[in-house]
Amino acid sequence: MQLCLALYCLLAPVSVPAHLPAIYGKVFVRSKQSVAPQPAKDNTPCDHTHGDDGPDEYRQQIELREKSGGPYEDDLAQPLSRMGQYHKDQCRYKLAAAYLEHALHVVRVNEGLHTEGQIPLIRDLLDTYRLMGDQQALDDTYKKLFRVHGSGQPPHTDERKAATLEFLRWQREAFALGFENDRLQRLVSLCQLNRRLIEDLRLQANTNPAWHRELVASQLRNLYLVMGQGPFAAKFLGGTESSEGQSSHANSQTYVKQQFANIQSTAIARGRRLMEELLEQPSGFNVVQRAELHLKLGDWLQWNGQERRATREYKKVVDILQEADKGRLLEQWLGEPAELPAEDVFEINPNLLGPVLVTASYNVSKSGQVRSIDVSVEPPDNIAISRRIRRWLTGAHFRPRFSQGFAEPVERLTRTYQMVR
Repeated sequence: MQLCLALYCLLAPVSVPAHLPAIYGKVFVRSKQSVAPQPAKDNTPCDHTHGDDGPDEYRQQIELREKSGGPYEDDLAQPLSRMGQYHKDQCRYKLAAAYLEHALHVVRVNEGLHTEGQIPLIRDLLDTYRLMGDQQALDDTYKKLFRVHGSGQPPHTDERKAATLEFLRWQREAFALGFENDRLQRLVSLCQLNRRLIEDLRLQANTNPAWHRELVASQLRNLYLVMGQGPFAAKFLGGTESSEGQSSHANSQTYVKQQFANIQSTAIARGRRLMEELLEQPSGFNVVQRAELHLKLGDWLQWNGQERRATREYKKVVDILQEADKGRLLEQWLGEPAELPAEDVFEINPNLLGPVLVTASYNVSKSGQVRSIDVSVEPPDNIAISRRIRRWLTGAHFRPRFSQGFAEPVERLTRTYQMVR
């Protein structure tokens, strides 16, 4: 993937927006280190001894309960779960997953497919599969957790809300990992699901502002991903965007590409409307939260090349925070230029950051354009990376610095970056 992006950046003109395809926040990010990172030491207390079947106590409990009640004895789930935990602690993840899946099956047989009693076991399986690095099993298990929590349907308890947001976040992570062939289908389905959740919320008599904000923030991240894939050919535009499962051709490549192109063609306006709808609510957000919504809307517009509209939003941030005597927060948000999108948009796992550090010094105009770039790299023999960073920064979109309510240029800003593996 990085090779393709590198070739793209070497061949494409610098006027191409940085998000077509997205570069900053996906391929390289701001570094929080001042020196090259050292390899982490593995201090996990693991025992890889072969032939260990687990504690005799657990094995005897499993055998006795299978003999007395059969393979689906209700009380069998507990010793199976304990045995799974034991093997996970010893880093025998495959064996741990087998015991935990067995325990989950027992619970599902005895209690039903969508009962809350499954949740602790599903959580243990998520942890185990992530440690294993088994992305497909992780994907399947997240789907189970989402179904148990109602698949986004009301009642929207705190637990269901958290599980819904976690499922949406995982879908973005799975899309970024690219471990399957239906990535575009996943992104289309993710946008449609998130849209449905927001539409369902609008139908409620008393909309929960906090829940509304969380769902919009999630959808905006999805739309960043959509716009970050590069423009789709015009031949795929046309028709109307349907909800999940409405078309008999919903899984065909042509249909998926058409749906994606339709989403992408309206994404900029859709993201803007979602944020504006939040801001139109008369109550539910305090001063800082309202200012932050204007900031996020400004960032979305700025990243998509709508600098004038973005500047209006940034000035609203200035006005709100100055009136509320929040000068320190104003300086934090708008006191210096910031790379877009913001750090949390693409949700990069810190473990994916590579060891190469690139230091760049450059000017940022009052419209957020980067010029006069000087680059150094550590280790110094990574000259190819320094060239890429220079190319990427030239096409990047920055939130400009604001002083006294007006955008102003900044000269010789120095930042350090890391590549994403």
